[in-house]
Amino acid sequence: MYVLSSASTQGAYRDTLIEHAKLAEQAERYEDMAADMKKVIELGVPLNSTERDLFSVAYKNLACAKSSSWRVLSAIETREANGNQHALAKECRNKVKEEITTLCETVVNLLENYLIPVATKIQSEPEGTVAD
Repeated sequence: MYVLSSASTQGAYRDTLIEHAKLAEQAERYEDMAADMKKVIELGVPLNSTERDLFSVAYKNLACAKSSSWRVLSAIETREANGNQHALAKECRNKVKEEITTLCETVVNLLENYLIPVATKIQSEPEGTVAD
């Protein structure tokens, strides 16, 4: 973990994370993108619309990929009613279930502990004091 000594250092670090998230999006590396946006959010600075979109795209694509895996493994498990492949598919599906649960818990945590409190604070400030 980096120790940030000043606001300008924190701003540069934040900008680097956002640029890395944009690059990760272009490369379709959504795990990296989500990790970068999580770090940005944990800095506690309000997100602008572009940054909110990056957060949304990262986690949406991770969820879609895991949901797709879940469907494939469920189909294999149903088709292979007995045997080794059924057991393997069930084991893999349970692992994907844990990953989906962890992903959802991460998003809820980020919303409850960072994004919603900052948004609530922004909404309570007089109009014109916060720029997007």
